[in-house]
Amino acid sequence: MAELGYSFQQSEQNKYMLKINVYAIPTEKHFDPQQVNFPIFTADGRIEHLIVIHPWRQHTQFRVCVGRIAMRDRKEKIVQVATYGGNLTISCEETRTQCALVSPAPLIELIDEGPRSPETTLFNMIEALLAERRAELGYDNNVYQTHLAAVDPLMLFLAGLVTLEEKFAQTPSINSQYQTTINTIHKTLQRLRERGDCPTSVPTLADLI
Repeated sequence: MAELGYSFQQSEQNKYMLKINVYAIPTEKHFDPQQVNFPIFTADGRIEHLIVIHPWRQHTQFRVCVGRIAMRDRKEKIVQVATYGGNLTISCEETRTQCALVSPAPLIELIDEGPRSPETTLFNMIEALLAERRAELGYDNNVYQTHLAAVDPLMLFLAGLVTLEEKFAQTPSINSQYQTTINTIHKTLQRLRERGDCPTSVPTLADLI
């Protein structure tokens, strides 16, 4: 039986994994990605977009940066996954090309239509915080990207959570509007602390980048 077009897994080492299969011939039994767009870091720390198709004949190891992974099928349907960064391995067989992304930070399927999940809202907010931070620093594109490339994905995720936590604490008037998201932040930080993945002191994004 053919594997799904994409699937999420979590290892015993608390690593998150996204597997994507780009088949030579679509199975027509599920979402069949025809191409996948990954935001990646180059060797010198710049951000580029890597488009993976089948068959794959290029490099097989890449560093993925924070951003959106976009899978597109032959019917022009797009599925997006949020990532805070990780290591991507690409392998190619006769019938498919497989992309395996492993990250210490969560990988989240983004739901932008209808009611948004708290995780989607959270990622959108952290994206906005990063954009704000970049504007504050006034860095040119290459310098900002080099700074971002030096940050561990899990620490970036934690810093985003802590920054949002502080921001909500300073603006209680909007808390009722985002109560579900605030609860998600608190529960996520608590879970990570309980399993030892969150240090006692976590920097804000301003301290990290």
